[in-house]
Amino acid sequence: MEEIDIIARLEEQKPSIKLHKPTITVTCQVISSITGSPMQSAQLTLAIGSTPQQILTADEQGYIKFTMTRELWEGPSKLLFPENCTAQLHLPEIFTVTRRSNGPNDAVSPLDLQHEECLAERGVKIYHPPVVRAHSYLSWLLQIKEELEATWGIPATPFGIIILSKEQRNVSIMAELPIVPIEAEAFQDFLNTKWAWIVIHEWIEISLAPKLFYIGGSEKPLELASHLRFISDGLAEFITYRIALRHASGATRYRLENYSLWIDELFQKGINQYELTWFQSVVEGKEVVSPLEEKYGYPISFQFWHDLEQKNPGIVKRFIACFMEEQPQSFNDVLKILERETGPVKLQIDIQRAKQTFEQLKQELS
Repeated sequence: MEEIDIIARLEEQKPSIKLHKPTITVTCQVISSITGSPMQSAQLTLAIGSTPQQILTADEQGYIKFTMTRELWEGPSKLLFPENCTAQLHLPEIFTVTRRSNGPNDAVSPLDLQHEECLAERGVKIYHPPVVRAHSYLSWLLQIKEELEATWGIPATPFGIIILSKEQRNVSIMAELPIVPIEAEAFQDFLNTKWAWIVIHEWIEISLAPKLFYIGGSEKPLELASHLRFISDGLAEFITYRIALRHASGATRYRLENYSLWIDELFQKGINQYELTWFQSVVEGKEVVSPLEEKYGYPISFQFWHDLEQKNPGIVKRFIACFMEEQPQSFNDVLKILERETGPVKLQIDIQRAKQTFEQLKQELS
């Protein structure tokens, strides 16, 4: 029999995983060493810690699945398989988020989600302390999910939030779905704070990200993806605004006030025109070159999509659908999709016009 050290193999794929010891489902595919084909009905032995050994039988595609709980990370873990085959371990996509209360130098400790209370429905989760009543916010998140999918045509990825108590100020969280951490104090008036906006924005951006930054679901970055932030964050800001008008008007008011402040700062810096490609994403191996702080890109990219939607009602939803279907290979391909619907696209935004837009939107909220 051949064997795999399970934990060592998983640490190769994600080095920080043993620190967190998350509860995850691991998939293993058994491949014939002779033919290179999946081995249907192959039998493997799972030996983890002091638990009784399990005999696992592969399905018709050679796959087996097993769950690693926190307790199983403590002892030796081996997967035994026949000599005439190989076994390939696959982790689910794992997201790590760190919350520090004071700054980047704060020491953090892993937070085990297995011991947190959780509400879950249709791919949406809220982890929360026992004293926090979160049922109404689960309903709120489900309403957001429905609007993303039905109104905007965005397949909402599984998503969650975690409400942190005072004792959980400096934590690192590993989960099988994207999670936004929110402190319990802020959660008390959640829908009137920046956090409601952040939750909607991040959910939109994460749901769009595979299509916006990778070709055909592969790990190959889209050429010049760093210059596409006015699309990813811009779409997220604009759609968040439209959704928050109905579901978190207090958060909308908060965001528009920020927009106005940032636009005034641009005037103070003597900036009258903003080039959308200044708003850049970090792409590994590429230096971000922008003359301005990233915060200014949010109101400006919002303005870009707001203008387009005003002139071409429905353009945002049509663009998203075309982008997902056509999978453009370059920055110019992205612009071609837009220009097919709108005519020539101007990548410079007039700051005075943006200021007028935000003043008008604030008046409409009053």
